[in-house]
Amino acid sequence: MITTLKRKFYPKPGLLLILFLSFSAVAGAQNLDTLYVQFDFDKSILTDKGKQSIDSFFSRIMQSGFVKNIHLTGHTDSVGNLGYNDTLSVMRVFAIKEYLFLKGATDKLITQQIGWGKRKPLFDNTTEENRWLNRRVEIVITSIPKVRPTPAASTPPPVKKADTKTTKTAGQKPPPKPKVFATIYDFVKDTDTKTGDSIIIKNLNFIGGRHYPINTSFKALEELLQVMRDIPTLKIEIQGHICCEVNGSDGIDTDTGTRDLSVQRAKFVYEYLKGNGIGAERMHYTGFGSARKLFVEEINEAQQLANRRVEIKILSK
Repeated sequence: MITTLKRKFYPKPGLLLILFLSFSAVAGAQNLDTLYVQFDFDKSILTDKGKQSIDSFFSRIMQSGFVKNIHLTGHTDSVGNLGYNDTLSVMRVFAIKEYLFLKGATDKLITQQIGWGKRKPLFDNTTEENRWLNRRVEIVITSIPKVRPTPAASTPPPVKKADTKTTKTAGQKPPPKPKVFATIYDFVKDTDTKTGDSIIIKNLNFIGGRHYPINTSFKALEELLQVMRDIPTLKIEIQGHICCEVNGSDGIDTDTGTRDLSVQRAKFVYEYLKGNGIGAERMHYTGFGSARKLFVEEINEAQQLANRRVEIKILSK
């Protein structure tokens, strides 16, 4: 049986409450952001690190938008029976909800609260690290971007005819379009792919401020793992990237507290492959911080998500 929550809370007023309620005056596209907050074994107490992650998560979202609603889902590892884990997952949701209420959230804002127990793990439960990752509450935020003022239109200066003529060059060919590959396997096996070439792994993106992929990225990880298994001679470099920083600087990983977020993202992929049987001698990982962003100045969440990525560079095949 899946357990849902009906308990009432009475929030304390605060700054977040004012910001949360502001969304009603804003219209436009909606964004989805997800944060995983992990818990210690058999515990439902929110840790200081978890509180810091929540504070950073909401701060980032409210810099660019207004929170419309919040969904909370609780999870456990596989230790214990279904009934016990259902209750434990619900208590973890309670812990998150109480903390959000201290920050000014309301029952009206938190529109879904459910405990799944051990039914929906992110990873198998064969290692302690995987079990720790499964002991979590997922906070999913629907937000509405702030409306940026439109700059006043200005009349461009007239273009001289001489300027127009100089833009045309006889016989000039447009630059070649880069190849697009449907899968990582197609990229590796393509005869034009050579040592030193890199590919952006489609849909392998990360949670803001953290080195854990978003839920939809695990299919891409599985595809990369299968390619490494199918082509035993393939050696790669895993390159991590971030969004929202400038001048090439790296970001702070809210899970480790260190300013090496891009490295930690690359390391996560490395550890995933290594933990599934790929030899360490076939892989190397590194981070580029914000030095190689796809979108230099991100203007929306989609561009931020695109920058929070890893790329794969062929070392030999």
